[in-house]
Amino acid sequence: MSALIQSLVGADACLPAAGMIDLLCRFSCNSISVSDQELVNLGVGVFPNLSLVNHSCSPNAAIVFEGSTPTLRAIREIEAGAEVFQSYMSVAEPRYVRALELKETYFFACACDLCTLHATTADPRTTYRCLRGKCGGIIDLPDRLDEATCSVHGRLDEDEQSKLEETATEAFRLYQKAVQLQDSDPNQALTLAKRCYALQSPMMDVTNASLLGTLTLLLHLYLSPQVKDFKAAHVVSCHLLKAHEGLCEGFHPSVSVAAYTEFKLALAIWDGAAEGRLPLTESGQRAVSLLEKSHGRGHMWKEANAKLQEVGMVLGALRPWNGKSKDEATSCRTETSCELSSFPPVFPSARQDKTPNITVAMRTLEKINRPLILRPPKVQSATSCAVEVATLFNCWRAMAVDAPQCAESAKALTTCMKAQATKKNVSTSVKDINKWLAKATRKKQL
Repeated sequence: MSALIQSLVGADACLPAAGMIDLLCRFSCNSISVSDQELVNLGVGVFPNLSLVNHSCSPNAAIVFEGSTPTLRAIREIEAGAEVFQSYMSVAEPRYVRALELKETYFFACACDLCTLHATTADPRTTYRCLRGKCGGIIDLPDRLDEATCSVHGRLDEDEQSKLEETATEAFRLYQKAVQLQDSDPNQALTLAKRCYALQSPMMDVTNASLLGTLTLLLHLYLSPQVKDFKAAHVVSCHLLKAHEGLCEGFHPSVSVAAYTEFKLALAIWDGAAEGRLPLTESGQRAVSLLEKSHGRGHMWKEANAKLQEVGMVLGALRPWNGKSKDEATSCRTETSCELSSFPPVFPSARQDKTPNITVAMRTLEKINRPLILRPPKVQSATSCAVEVATLFNCWRAMAVDAPQCAESAKALTTCMKAQATKKNVSTSVKDINKWLAKATRKKQL
């Protein structure tokens, strides 16, 4: 190595061989993986201050990057005076894999709480389900398949042991072949990966490292340009989120990224159906909350929050009004227009100010199968208060006309209409809104 570097940069610019080896060893031991915010490795770098943080397989802090800038963030509560730990490698790896890599790369044997625990108890990363009837036991196989022992009935018989070894070996073979083909032939790789999953899923939980690897590969293949199966990818992303939640403690970045991936895929496949609005909102709220704690309010959090706000603008379908009988609700929704004064008080303060009633085209909205979406170029040429109208109606779609969550949107529309009323007749402004809704529907801008 020393001779090669000298031939490239010249002997005068190089350290002596011993010094160069020492420098390379220091770099290897103290370098930190550089990744993007979705934890995709981009390379390695040396950050002297961060290198001072010791390792634990059960860390209370994690390093996240915003561009090329690393930040050490607490992912669990840390008591005053307690030591801060990061993990030098993925905590999803089995204990024996972590121990080997830490020994070979960093020259120490880890004795953290997690490693100590799984030295004597089953590690979910290496456990298998016992398939003997409804046994319900688990089999811990950390680094070898022979001598498998069920936690309920003890050693497996010869046939069970043979079946376990054959199934696990064949699954591993399929996985390796799929990995080799993932770039050159994604469709064939996907076929192999699905066969691998079919073998693994009956005998492994998602926290098993082997099944976790297969799920990660499946997600990559479903999202590849040659496949692009977002529905299948979303199902896999849910399994991956469950796996990371089971393996990582606190607000680990791996959980946050998995939650955001699930949210993005859920948003991609959502067809606007009313029954999907609540799960989608909860998914987005979970992702945004987790990202704020693990990544801070950086680029990824802003992106996720923007998507969540977009969901808030376009959610749901109209429901019967709360507080009104079914007949009253049906009657109101079949009329050409309904006055807000006929609904339960959404914004009582507006009535106290004696704000004029606002008439809106409910029939037009009822015929729209998709939620209202205001595209920025269209907003500029739309009528006054168009944004406020869309915001309020989409809130009503997602909730109900008397929902307290819609009060702020209602007040915003009222304020806008009051401002317009000082410029021109209120009825004209109302007609503009109805005209805009009808025109936008015809042009498919909604």
